[in-house]
Amino acid sequence: MALLSFTCPRYCPNRTARALLTTGTDVYVGGAFQTVGGQPAANIARWNSATGSWSSLGSGTNALVTALALSGNRLYVGGGFTQAGGGCHG
Repeated sequence: MALLSFTCPRYCPNRTARALLTTGTDVYVGGAFQTVGGQPAANIARWNSATGSWSSLGSGTNALVTALALSGNRLYVGGGFTQAGGGCHG
């Protein structure tokens, strides 16, 4: 288990983080935020510890992300949203 150390505000979402998932050099974070580390990210983002940078996951979601799970190379996201990555999901 790797320990992570973040210094805010550079590395933190501008609002609430509700879900975290680590895999390899990546940390996925979900919650209710619009930016993370100063980068646009609608409620979901990925931190790459190898490059030291945040990136959004597509266009994000239109509401709160509360759960993250990984199976193989697929990331599963749960929460109170009706749109993810620009499409409707039900």
